[in-house]
Formats: sequence, C-alpha cells, structure tokens
Amino acid sequence: MTTPPHRTARGLRCLAGAILLTGCATSNSLQPGSGGTFALRGYTYDEVFRAATGVVYRDFMISELDRSRGVIRAETHTATGAPGGGMVGVFITPPDRPSDEYTVEIKSLNKYGVQIAGEDWEKTLRERIQAELPTH
Repeated sequence: MTTPPHRTARGLRCLAGAILLTGCATSNSLQPGSGGTFALRGYTYDEVFRAATGVVYRDFMISELDRSRGVIRAETHTATGAPGGGMVGVFITPPDRPSDEYTVEIKSLNKYGVQIAGEDWEKTLRERIQAELPTH
C-alpha cells in the first residue's frame, strides 16, 4: 500500500518543523564528560596537544583551539570547504601543565546532537593521536 502524496508532504513538513524546534547542535554542544577516554604516559603536554591538533586538522575544520584549557572543537567539512554535519571535541586533562599522565577524551556528534553515523571518530582519532606521538 502506498502513502498518498499529501500525507507524505505533511509528514515531511512535520519532520522539518520538529528539527527546527529542537535546534541543531553546535561545536559548543561538545562538552567533556561523556566521550571515550584514553590515557597517555611519558609524553609532554606539548607533544599530546600538538599530536591531537594535527590529527583533528586533517579531517575537520577547527572551530575552537584553546591550548590553555586543553580543548579542541572541530566540524566536518565538505569538498567545497562548507561545514558538514559532524563535529568532534577533544579534551586533554590536566591542561597545559606537567603531568605523568594525560587523559584524552574524544566526543563526536552530528548536527542533531547524536553520535556521528558511519566513521567511528572516537576510535579513529584515538588511534591516529597515539600513532602521531613519538616512540619512546
């Protein structure tokens, strides 16, 4: 059984309205506390922050880079350079001070505030950051 065209159009208008009412997530929606984490030992803060920044820069447009707070927020982009639908946040603690261990948290969302479908950016970025660090 097929849906009559007027019902399909009404359903699409309702969906569009719901999306507009709920709003879209921004990179500021990415906050530490709910992403995947991993620990890095034996590296300086500069090494960890530099590796994370370089890795994020390869696949995303950085929208916030705050070394003193250990925050990198970025959005995916299209081939034309326009913002895409996904975003990631990388949070390094403790920020900007010597430590025996740094915790890196990675959170990814789409513009509707849910996990980005497809690529597992938390896993991919974790692996790339670890690979980017110098071998000890």
